[in-house]
Amino acid sequence: MTSDGSTGRVASTTVAAVAVGVGVGICLYVSRSLRVSESYRARVPGDPASTIGAAAVAPELARPKPPSSAPCAGVKPRAIVAVEQLGPPIAKVHSCFSRRNGTPRQGGDLVPSARCVLTLAPGLPRDLLTGVDEYTHVWIIYVFHANTNDGDTRNGGAVKAKVRVPRLDGKTVGALATRTPHRPLPIGLSLGRVVSVDARAGTLTLAGADLVDGTPVLDIKPYVPFCDRVEDATAPAWVGKEASDRDEPLKISRVNAADGAADAVAAAYVRSVADRRRARLAREADDASASSGGKGHKAGGTRTHRGKDGEDAAKSRFLGLSEEEKKAIRKEEKDRRRAGLAPPDALYPSGEAFVEMVREVLALDMRTVRERRAPPERRKFQTYRVTLCDVEVEYSVDDETKVCTMLGGAAVKPLDRPGETKRDASRGGAVADAFRDIVAADTVD
Repeated sequence: MTSDGSTGRVASTTVAAVAVGVGVGICLYVSRSLRVSESYRARVPGDPASTIGAAAVAPELARPKPPSSAPCAGVKPRAIVAVEQLGPPIAKVHSCFSRRNGTPRQGGDLVPSARCVLTLAPGLPRDLLTGVDEYTHVWIIYVFHANTNDGDTRNGGAVKAKVRVPRLDGKTVGALATRTPHRPLPIGLSLGRVVSVDARAGTLTLAGADLVDGTPVLDIKPYVPFCDRVEDATAPAWVGKEASDRDEPLKISRVNAADGAADAVAAAYVRSVADRRRARLAREADDASASSGGKGHKAGGTRTHRGKDGEDAAKSRFLGLSEEEKKAIRKEEKDRRRAGLAPPDALYPSGEAFVEMVREVLALDMRTVRERRAPPERRKFQTYRVTLCDVEVEYSVDDETKVCTMLGGAAVKPLDRPGETKRDASRGGAVADAFRDIVAADTVD
């Protein structure tokens, strides 16, 4: 009887515990449902009470309370959502476009030789990139981190209603009818061709993307032809690769190189890569010394989290290739390492390959509207410069023949904050400040 009594008490206790657990679960579910329903009420137009209720029940889900009245006369509207509210970026960009100047107006095939490498943020699993290599193109959603109209600028950070379009010789158009960086929320969209995916290192190499060095990436989405391509889509005549209703104002008929200019630019690229490699190794040595308490451990970079799929990708890199093809790839990689032109420091395998990309960039007139339209005696410059892969390339343009001539090049010091000049930082920088940690990071956890 004692044994049966003990068993009964244990059973009763167990039943009671289960009942309590079920009750708690139901309460949590109902509470969460109420919170979510209240948060959706905040999104019902014309119901101001719903916003207040949502804020009271679930402040983290409620939208900001709308202004009680229209802006006063003379007050310029501003963006109502801060970029940092979007959350930290998922990747950073190492791009051939070292500055805003020289970056093409669109991604895709305007500068097909353009290269950039996206590196996943520390802490993210590298297996996120598994399967990306099965697509030919991807969309990149990113932040215009080098915007000059953000923060303390000439217009006080106010939202621009209209912008001057270079291809319309300065005619103004509504900002949302263009792809200008100067938007209420400075978010960009770029199309890139997938060159390679390294799941082990968490890197994605793209061609043709119009991303400035240091760009914070918010998302990567595959390009899906059946839904992303619209057969009967139309756009204004000035939006095409070349204007169809007038002479193309940005057209360059030919790109020439002065004597010795191509060799000088190629040599400058090799020097810039060597400088970048030295800076990276010194930075890694400092980081290793700091993490080891100054014991002088040898720097070897930070180990990456590979994951099962990352390991499989490493093993299957040569899958389906013949022995001769494998041998050729290994030889090319070895030659690049010997020449100091291997990733992550180099985007191009040789100075000659870099020069070809420079020619593609110079085939697009990147001068300002004022400089293009002003008579020769009133122009600010006789020659112009563009910085690519930390190489400052000098060139000139003959406006009568529309011939661009490459004059030479020199390696320059990389910017402290990639993509941002000191002038950019002094005029804006609030967007970049929100992403400074990830943009500055050069190691992968």
